[in-house]
Amino acid sequence: MRIVTGLVFLLSVAFSGAAYAQAVAVIPFKLIDNRIIVPITIEGQGPFQCIIDSGASSLISTEVAAQLGKSVALSEGPSGGVGENRVRSGSTTLKTVQVARGIEVHDVPTTAMPFDDTIPVFGKVKIDAVFGTPLFEQFTVIVDYDKRELSFQPKTIAIASGNAVVIPIERSGIPIVSAKLDGVPARFGLDLGARSSLLLYTPFIEKNGLREKYHASFNTITGWGIGGPVRSQIARAKTLELGGVSVNDIVIRLSTQKTGGTTYSRFDGLIGPDVLKQFRVTFDYTHNRVLLERSSLFGKRDSYDRLGAWFIQKDDAFSVLEVVPDGPAAKAGLRKDDIVLAIDGHPTSSLLLPEARTRLRTLPSGSSVRFQIKRGTETLELRAVLRDLV
Repeated sequence: MRIVTGLVFLLSVAFSGAAYAQAVAVIPFKLIDNRIIVPITIEGQGPFQCIIDSGASSLISTEVAAQLGKSVALSEGPSGGVGENRVRSGSTTLKTVQVARGIEVHDVPTTAMPFDDTIPVFGKVKIDAVFGTPLFEQFTVIVDYDKRELSFQPKTIAIASGNAVVIPIERSGIPIVSAKLDGVPARFGLDLGARSSLLLYTPFIEKNGLREKYHASFNTITGWGIGGPVRSQIARAKTLELGGVSVNDIVIRLSTQKTGGTTYSRFDGLIGPDVLKQFRVTFDYTHNRVLLERSSLFGKRDSYDRLGAWFIQKDDAFSVLEVVPDGPAAKAGLRKDDIVLAIDGHPTSSLLLPEARTRLRTLPSGSSVRFQIKRGTETLELRAVLRDLV
């Protein structure tokens, strides 16, 4: 795979506690539903809205493929991604993918598929592509959650660790680290696209009796990916140890999927953004390592949905797909298939689904939220009092 070697411009990047070389580029990103999203161009066209994901290779929507003039034959594979449903996809090659000036990757093998599964997560926020491994293999990538910036450096330049924690990685399509979860040894993938703190795979759960250990109870939709919804039980772990640094009191998802990625035993689960946000993360594939420096969020207790309902986009409104038994939504009277017309007086036609979901996750426990819903021919006003479910 060829790459543009000329440094189009240089920006100095200073990080506390570590000596970094000058960067090829520094670009801002949006954090939407905990995913890093930036505009990219493909073969000179765009911009396209792209998720930067250490847990993925290169994906584009069939809509983008058609816009690029790619003829892609779709076929149904043996399974989907993290979801249980099979997905139709095809292959193509992208001549040039540009993330920023000087950050280009060429001749990228790419999967094209319908992006229907992005709608239940992002609603009207359009996602066109997912880009990961080809970028991380060609550059050292630094994720600064405090500044909401991505920095790219030539992979040939060694980065001094300073006070950063250095963790060796295995590379198997995703960077894998050795860790301990409440004393249990594990191998976890570092996944910028995993949405929450820690998603545990079924073989690891069953081998170590984790459902019983954590007293996991209700089973609900906890995310959505390629292949559909991700169903899990929710609990809290005391300590996740990574290379000598500990992250405490994190929400863990114990997969209950019967098929799909979370049933694999190649590694034990995915460390996601609610852990990674507690650090400035440097992905240094050339030296098979990641560097972690504490961010302003280090030690902040993460949260899970405080409403107990999963909304999806339905035209200009939200539709209730699932309600957690005995959760705040259920106690307020929300039911599956209710159409949410307004939240706290704001019409859902003017709201973005990911932002509404984040608000219902981060509002303090005890907050009262008003919902206007349509149920059949009735329009109802309901009030839910948010609380922590774990």
